[in-house]
Amino acid sequence: MKIRLIVHIDFSLNTELLLNHAFIWANAMGARLLLVHQVQLLLPSLTDIQTRSEILRNEKKMAEEKINYLLNRLPQSQYFPIGIKVFKHSLLLKTQKLIAEGDILFMLYPNKIGLNFLHDNGFEFNAAKVLPIPIIILPQEYNLSLPLKFFIGVKNINTLNIRALNLILNKLNYLNIKLIFFTIIDSDVKNDKTDLKPLTKSYAENFEVYDHSFVDKNANVLMRSLITPKGGEILLVQKENKSCIGHLFNKSTINTLLRERKTPMIILPEI
Repeated sequence: MKIRLIVHIDFSLNTELLLNHAFIWANAMGARLLLVHQVQLLLPSLTDIQTRSEILRNEKKMAEEKINYLLNRLPQSQYFPIGIKVFKHSLLLKTQKLIAEGDILFMLYPNKIGLNFLHDNGFEFNAAKVLPIPIIILPQEYNLSLPLKFFIGVKNINTLNIRALNLILNKLNYLNIKLIFFTIIDSDVKNDKTDLKPLTKSYAENFEVYDHSFVDKNANVLMRSLITPKGGEILLVQKENKSCIGHLFNKSTINTLLRERKTPMIILPEI
């Protein structure tokens, strides 16, 4: 299956960095890119329809030219099929209509704010909540490299989106990446046990696979010790009941991993 990375271009100071990261992942996954942008324009309420339409057409054309200029400054862009979509309004709705199987949303987050990037009202926040596709999220200070150790959190095997997980892993299995499936056991619930063995067995043929079960009281400390500031790891979580980080972690653990460890993260869509 062909992979397509959807990248929101907002012409911020980090746009070029975002594209450089996207190129690295696109190269590794044999992916195409789709760059999406919405024209930001405030017009007086009394502007007539013809004038409004003309201004919007000009702004859309200028945005497309600006994106192409940016791509021309990045030599690696010539090696990838890249589509550009500039919308006059309703960026999220238009993007939602465009998505297809094999699409992955690709974004950066500012290191200092941790999970707060999922609580603003921008495109990234709404897309993470609404779009039924995997999301790759990298910290701005993350090295221009691919992580080779995937920490995959599992609360319930039956709700893990195996199809979305395989979409990513099958494109990267040639890199000799390691998979660490883990779960967090509730110490207050009897027989709270998630058997990870079927998962590890199903992936053992193509990957180096491990599994860990942590008791909730020690899970935060153990997770922070396993995922180090040196990089090379990525955290993979399953979206559950509209919660982007699922119910496996508490908020402080995720914030520590994002802010202090500068850990990239993949969010799988609900089944």
